[in-house]
Amino acid sequence: MYQFVWKVNNEINIHINDGNGEDIDFTSEPLLSANWNTIDIDGFESYEYSIGTLPGSNDVLGWTPTKEQNFKVSFVKYKPTIKYFSNVRLKYTNGIFSKIYSSDGLIIDLTPPTYPKRINDSTGDDTRFSNSLTTLSTNWTEAIDHESGILYYDVAIGSRPSGTDIINWKRVKER
Repeated sequence: MYQFVWKVNNEINIHINDGNGEDIDFTSEPLLSANWNTIDIDGFESYEYSIGTLPGSNDVLGWTPTKEQNFKVSFVKYKPTIKYFSNVRLKYTNGIFSKIYSSDGLIIDLTPPTYPKRINDSTGDDTRFSNSLTTLSTNWTEAIDHESGILYYDVAIGSRPSGTDIINWKRVKER
C-alpha cells in the first residue's frame, strides 16, 4: 500500500490587518473587517476566514470561503471590551487546509469617552488671571473610556471659549 503526502510550504506568511487598510485596534462601527496579503503558490485554491474571541477560533463566525483578500461582516451581537480576532486559512486544490493565521484582535467601541469634568487655567486650581506674558498653563481631570481607553488629549489656546487663534490644536499626553 502506498501513502501520498501533500507537503505544504512552511514558509508562507499571511499578515492580517483588522480593518479596511492598515491594522486598527478599535472601531466605532458594529462592523468587523479585515484584509491580508496575497499568496501566490502552487496548489492554492481559495481562502477561508472566521471570527473568534480567541486567535484561531470561530466561535463568532464559522469558516467562510472567499477568493478575496478581505471581508466585511455586519456585527450586531458584539460585546463591549471583548477582543475579536480575524482568522484566515488557505485551502489547497487537494482539499487540505493550511495552518490558521490570526490578527492581533479588534475591540468594538460604540460609546464615546467621558469629557474631563474640570479644566483649570493654571498649574493648580482654576484662576482668572496670569501674571506671565509668556507662559500659559492648564490641567484637567481625567477623561474615561472603559472600552478602548484614552490615548491622547487635543488642546488649543484661544482668546475666547473654544478658540484656537493663539495656538491651534495640539496632541498631548500620548500613551
